[in-house]
Amino acid sequence: MNDSVLLAILIDLEQRSCSATLQYKWGSSDEVQVHSTMHAQEGGDVIVEVVRSTASTGLDEFSSSPYLNVYLEDVDQVIVDGGLVFDRTGRS
Repeated sequence: MNDSVLLAILIDLEQRSCSATLQYKWGSSDEVQVHSTMHAQEGGDVIVEVVRSTASTGLDEFSSSPYLNVYLEDVDQVIVDGGLVFDRTGRS
């Protein structure tokens, strides 16, 4: 799957205000709510709010904001309601 498919999924999640789990290429994952895909539509990043983090993604206990800037190429998998909806890895 490619970035345009991933972006379409993230836009849908943003419009529906649904949370999802993002699995990153370095192995960690976050449960997030997508807040803005506007920049990603022009080649930039997606802004997400971390609901729960399973590993360090730069957000730590001292961070003043639960928001992260995520680049499409860093996302390997997206899981919504327990189901895999995007898989760049082919490991599913």
